[in-house]
Amino acid sequence: MLLPELDEQKCRDNARLVLKQYRRKARMAGQPLSNLKSPVVTDMPRSDSYGNRVENVYVKGADAAIDLAKMEKAVYSLCQTSFETLYYTYMTLNRHPDYAIAGEMGVSLSAFKKYRNDALVEFLEAYEHGKLLCYKKSRFVANL
Repeated sequence: MLLPELDEQKCRDNARLVLKQYRRKARMAGQPLSNLKSPVVTDMPRSDSYGNRVENVYVKGADAAIDLAKMEKAVYSLCQTSFETLYYTYMTLNRHPDYAIAGEMGVSLSAFKKYRNDALVEFLEAYEHGKLLCYKKSRFVANL
């Protein structure tokens, strides 16, 4: 059985939609994107409020943490070049321009863009076992 042909443009678009949510979901889950932490000193006692609002915040945070784990699992399964490309594009605290990432990787801007296109498709293949992959419609109709 042959695998159907991927619609790479739609796959890249789907991967971008997922990865663009990484920073927001990291904030929601309370996961820092940097190692810098400043201590908070206060003399006020801490108390948690009760009710649905607090529960909803925890549920959203837990859901975001699950989504982050799925994204990270997929990115960590990629080759080093694809990992670096996606990590510096979507998963760091600060957004980096393409030319800066390309320079850091030691490649030209056009080579970096090709690496990123390939990495986005690879990411989608690894993310949730390829659940969001898009295929081109077959031109052949089977006679039944």
